[in-house]
Amino acid sequence: MSLRNPLSTLPSEINHDIFLRLEGRHLVTAQSVSKEWYSFVQDIKAFHIGQPRLLILSRVKDIHEAKRLKVRSIRLDLRTENTSQFTVEPQVCAITAHRFRNSIDADRDLCSCNGLVLLIFEKHIILWNPLVRRSTKVLELPRLHMLTWKELGGLCYGPSSNEYKVVLLLSCKSSTIRIGDQYVIVSGLKNKGWRKLSFPYEHHTTRAGVNFNNTLHWIVRDKIRSPSLRTVHVNKVLYYDPVDNTFKQLPTPTKNNLEEENHIYGTGIIEGCFCIGQWYQGRNVIQVSVMKEYGNPESWVTIFAIPILGFGRHFNIYNLTFFSLHKSKNLTIMCKDNGRLYVYDGEEDKLEQRFFHIPKDEDESRVRMCFYAQSFELPYGVSWRNRDRRQCRF
Repeated sequence: MSLRNPLSTLPSEINHDIFLRLEGRHLVTAQSVSKEWYSFVQDIKAFHIGQPRLLILSRVKDIHEAKRLKVRSIRLDLRTENTSQFTVEPQVCAITAHRFRNSIDADRDLCSCNGLVLLIFEKHIILWNPLVRRSTKVLELPRLHMLTWKELGGLCYGPSSNEYKVVLLLSCKSSTIRIGDQYVIVSGLKNKGWRKLSFPYEHHTTRAGVNFNNTLHWIVRDKIRSPSLRTVHVNKVLYYDPVDNTFKQLPTPTKNNLEEENHIYGTGIIEGCFCIGQWYQGRNVIQVSVMKEYGNPESWVTIFAIPILGFGRHFNIYNLTFFSLHKSKNLTIMCKDNGRLYVYDGEEDKLEQRFFHIPKDEDESRVRMCFYAQSFELPYGVSWRNRDRRQCRF
């Protein structure tokens, strides 16, 4: 049987789907069969790697299937003219946590790094690659106080050590502490040993940002001793350094050098640059600025000013994520809190909401989303073994 053009009788979409279902080692075997097969596999990888997508996670309403989550991968196609700019893939992946008692935490810790998505089911920490449809358990949470709960989760990668790390913000509320105590625990996926770090910021107002430069970013404000937290705004951006195991502050643009006037509503990635959305007192717009040179405070440039009223009068806009395709004048805005999507047209200065269909058997109020870039990444040697439980402590 000739291998010259083995899949020529099948549509390219079917060929892609067949090869994406193969494990990584089988892809290596397939591309070594012949030059034609090698070229075909490389074309598939080149097409998918780095392609930005939106991950949507929802929960089934049925009480008997309360542990079942559905995940959709959506393509960002802002160049088309029709209104259906967000195309849902024909296949929907389902995650069933039948081995876990509860999956309530899974949708709170949705984040990604290098195309890998972090999910947490109770004490079980899972890495999942939506592109190759592979998941693996990599960690377990250490034994925590019964009043401890997770506020935020994050995933980062250290190129020098070639290791992924999971970062979790925990809070412990007790009768002796009015506001509560909070700290961060960190563990590598290879050594699987949790390390405790102090976190001198208000956990009530800490919000997740984007993953940029292989590390997580959180929006925070300094810890205050105030009886009311309703008027507190976040005005700092932290990033986690996986080499030093420390949080560092990223310089942000300020108005007249008065940082207290700076209220950050979200972070994102625009044309490959880190960006933030800010609101200044007395203005009714969200000012979107990009950092042309990451880490250089002098490289901030304002590119958009989006009217707040465009989001609606009764809408919480404290947790936005901004994203744009390369050389695109349109800006995609994701609202993590309620699963809404907006597209801002920079040329026409127009903000529009986009809708995607959620079936009636799924809970729209529990929709969670995150941007990610596709990859064939499958970390080697990080799968959880029962004997790892002895060292997975702090």
